[in-house]
Amino acid sequence: MLTNELIKKYQFFLNYNHTSIEEMEGVLQCNKRTVMIDIQKVNEMLVILKLPTITVQNNFIITPDISITNILKYVDIASKNYVFQEERIDMLIFYIILCSDYISNSHLQDFLRMSKNSILADLKEVKVILQKYELQLIYSRDKGYYIDGNSNKIRELLERTIGNLITLVCGRNILRYIFNECNLIYQEELFFNLLKIYSDKYQLIFIAEKIDTVAILMAVINEYSLKESYIKNTEDFEKIIETPLLRLLIDIEEKFPNLSKEREFLLSRLAGCVQGDLNINPEPEIIKIMDEIILQVKVNTGLEFPETFQFRKNLYAHLYPAFYRQIFDVSLKNPLTSQIIKEYDYLFALIKRSLKPLEEATFKKISNDEIAYFTIHFGGYLENIQKESITEKIVAMVICPNGISSSLILRAELKQIFPMIEFYTMSFNDYKKNIGIQKVDMIFSTMSIEVDKPLFIVKTIMNSTEKILLKKKVFETFHLKKEEFISVEEILKIITKHVLIKNEKELRNDLTKYLFANKEVVLGGDSLKDLVKKELIQQLDKVNDWQTAVRIASKPLLEYGYIEESYVEAIISSVNEIGPYIVLAPKVAVPHASPDAGVHRLGISLLQLKEPVNFGLADDEDKNVQLIFVLATVDSTAHLKALQQLALILDDDDIIESLIRAEIPEEILGLIEKVIQEGGEWDD
Repeated sequence: MLTNELIKKYQFFLNYNHTSIEEMEGVLQCNKRTVMIDIQKVNEMLVILKLPTITVQNNFIITPDISITNILKYVDIASKNYVFQEERIDMLIFYIILCSDYISNSHLQDFLRMSKNSILADLKEVKVILQKYELQLIYSRDKGYYIDGNSNKIRELLERTIGNLITLVCGRNILRYIFNECNLIYQEELFFNLLKIYSDKYQLIFIAEKIDTVAILMAVINEYSLKESYIKNTEDFEKIIETPLLRLLIDIEEKFPNLSKEREFLLSRLAGCVQGDLNINPEPEIIKIMDEIILQVKVNTGLEFPETFQFRKNLYAHLYPAFYRQIFDVSLKNPLTSQIIKEYDYLFALIKRSLKPLEEATFKKISNDEIAYFTIHFGGYLENIQKESITEKIVAMVICPNGISSSLILRAELKQIFPMIEFYTMSFNDYKKNIGIQKVDMIFSTMSIEVDKPLFIVKTIMNSTEKILLKKKVFETFHLKKEEFISVEEILKIITKHVLIKNEKELRNDLTKYLFANKEVVLGGDSLKDLVKKELIQQLDKVNDWQTAVRIASKPLLEYGYIEESYVEAIISSVNEIGPYIVLAPKVAVPHASPDAGVHRLGISLLQLKEPVNFGLADDEDKNVQLIFVLATVDSTAHLKALQQLALILDDDDIIESLIRAEIPEEILGLIEKVIQEGGEWDD
């Protein structure tokens, strides 16, 4: 039997070639029996393909050195050996949209090689998805199955379906199969190459994995016509009609005139996957949004990001396509979203608040998938590691086809594991042009690429076991000193000599987590209730002005040695220079400055005022403040949990009023604890 999942598992074993069974248990978080069953199933697939199988030698898994690209050459989706699984729903949607012939249940049975009842069950799932797009699946004796509804929604559904299918290991093979079943010509590679040629001509950089979807859309539109024209907002298109994107598209239309009927639709999709460039396409509106987001991130996270040109250039590169994805409702699928929300939950919440300028500019809510990419971007700047002095410098390049944001957080993860290595990031397009590759010793990438340097394929976010295995591979490849690498297996052998181990698997997991505990970027830290202590809370009736309010609010932090007087002056100076950016919500201000302005330890003090003090213009009621939380941070991550919890207070007018009315510090602390216990969720 051949399935997408089995081919994916082969790719996994190939990435972890020469790994012990025990180590594989740690990576997969399963027992030995499950690992061996997976190997057996993959081997059954390899036998069908008449290829060498995976072996286990001296407890090590040895995978044949056949790339996934070559494996896919042997996979025939039309063969009865291939069994469709999780891809069936998207295949049905894509097939029903594309096929111009009469479609019956019998046709769909032949298409997916499934029974009548299985097809009916799948069609029920299709209907659920269509409802989200306000579309209907209709069956009539004259037309068979077809999808009915707003043509723009059908285009969005088509785009989403393509995006889902190309994330599969067998995605391209499946798409070719569907095109063939619909008697259409599949020309993704042709359109991709044209986009590459003309993007070079007009000095545009497309995000590699996102432009693939547009190339497939072009292949579809060249062969297939939607009944109704794309409904567009003229004002939105005025933003991009003067950009090189239009000229690029017209050049391609000269070769394929059929594309002209969907010019506006394709133009909107191209805008959603082109990287912004401050030198080539600086747009004042997007730059203004960027400046507001940077300020909001600083305010909401208490972090001081390096506002270098490179920092702004990287952020603009990501924000530019995100802006147009918002405007034109371009769907975005981020495979890391759930993992990012889980592992970077506090930062995710704070970045979500900080992206309000983008929501307000586009009048649309930002999806969790988009927020996750911005979280990756800013998370990549959280590394705060002192560079070690080494005799011989080792240089590595980080290449990620998802764009600069993913490269930044991957670089941060790798820097934690290998502080002795100097890391640089590179776009997938620059890699294609072979820019700077010769100057590095090794390459880390999230996908298999052809290079003449040692290549290590990694995940953007790795668990502890995966980090240890990666470290082992790198150390062995470059013959680095073994004393710099700690082996969990060797420690287990030593422990076994002296004590009886009740649960070896749990001990191995605990050792793995402990050994890497001080090497991971820990996003979180103390809770708000741990930082806002009773002795740091003050209650007054009123103060004369906001400067006095900041000084009084900071007084407990000074008295208990959290900060120096210079930190208070830095806060006041910053507000005088930038404005009342520290007012994060009506009646609430969160003054803070850079840690190097005089912070000794992490802490938060609170001043409660019965009468408001104005932090802005006298007639600006939005800047009237009665709760002043002074934040003192020592690094870039330890306070994020507390600020995420504080954000819950800022979003709740009733809690703010309750805190203002509270008569004693104990009541304030009780309200804070209540908010934390109730928490919040990330609803899309």
